[in-house]
Amino acid sequence: MIEQGKIKPVPQNDSEATVAPSIKHKDEAINWTKSGKDVRNLVRGLNPFPGAYTLLNGKVFKIYAVENVTPDYDGAEAPGTVTKVDKDGFAVACGGGAVKVIECQPSGKKRMTAEQFLRGRALASGTVLGS
Repeated sequence: MIEQGKIKPVPQNDSEATVAPSIKHKDEAINWTKSGKDVRNLVRGLNPFPGAYTLLNGKVFKIYAVENVTPDYDGAEAPGTVTKVDKDGFAVACGGGAVKVIECQPSGKKRMTAEQFLRGRALASGTVLGS
């Protein structure tokens, strides 16, 4: 409709505008009990800065990109559990569904693809994130 010129722009009423609250560190933490869609939206909303995070072996582990994984996920694992590891990423169970981590940043390291992360570290299915 925009291309056809059928939409008439309406100016914002500045008297109704509000200021969004600042993002706090606690808002950046991934709550794995939420749905995969909610986790994906949090990660997307905080990328590129400040980035969503969880804990891996007690250290901050930032996650910058995920994609939803639901067809091959049976829901048997607890939220935050790594359910599957393959060459290009790893899946994590959520409260509803699962997400596949595509881009991450371990504590003290540079941002990297999940594939690059997995080349240098052994991450096994069953590992629990957030603890």
